[in-house]
Amino acid sequence: MGTDRHRGDWAARLAVAGILLGALAGCTAAAAHARPPRVIPAAAAPRYTSHGSVDRRWVAQTARLRARVRADEGARLVLIGDSLTARWLTVGAPDWQAAMAPLGALDLGLSGDTTQNVLWRIERGELTGLQPRAVVLLIGTNDFADHWSPVEVTQGILAVAQRVRAVLPVTPVVLLALLPRGDYLFDPALVSQVDADLHRAEMPAGVTLIDLTSRFITLDGDLIAPLYMPDRLHLSNAGYEVLAAGIGPVVDPLLAGGPTR
Repeated sequence: MGTDRHRGDWAARLAVAGILLGALAGCTAAAAHARPPRVIPAAAAPRYTSHGSVDRRWVAQTARLRARVRADEGARLVLIGDSLTARWLTVGAPDWQAAMAPLGALDLGLSGDTTQNVLWRIERGELTGLQPRAVVLLIGTNDFADHWSPVEVTQGILAVAQRVRAVLPVTPVVLLALLPRGDYLFDPALVSQVDADLHRAEMPAGVTLIDLTSRFITLDGDLIAPLYMPDRLHLSNAGYEVLAAGIGPVVDPLLAGGPTR
């Protein structure tokens, strides 16, 4: 009788183990199904939620950007990018009003965007109707969050520049190298690798690369703290003043010529 009881205990344990393994397999399958699809570098893609579906709030934000374009089709200067561009209208608002608004600038920055997201936005007509004299492009730092390598990030940045030129073939593009960053657990060498790759790359026709790294770091390579927010990633208003001063010598001559409406 003891042997029968022992066998019964083991049978029960095996049954429980089978249930647990089945549940674990189901959870793993569900997690795999929920994972956002992995897009290839330099390919257009929307933003996804953690559940693997297209982020509808982000899609609504892109629609608002297109509405902004429709309301300002006469913009002379267009800035395209992520939060570093978008926050020029908030944190950097004093500098925007002083330095950028008088240039007839239009801000098309969207916080959190990657190169793939910007390509998606452009493919859906975000630049349609615009004939600016110049475009300033600052994008790519968020690609690291998707675990792209520096080579892949560089490919994405160049793909965006090429796409802008394809949509606006007579508009010069000012491509900014990635700005230094020092946020928690981020390896600053990744930015340096991308910027080095950009300097080695052959720029698409009509694209000018400018690197403002030296304006944001000390001689020892540390971030100039007053130019950044406490997160050591986003710029302060003082940082936007430096950014405006850095692009001015390249952008100002372009605004004196180029396409007109």
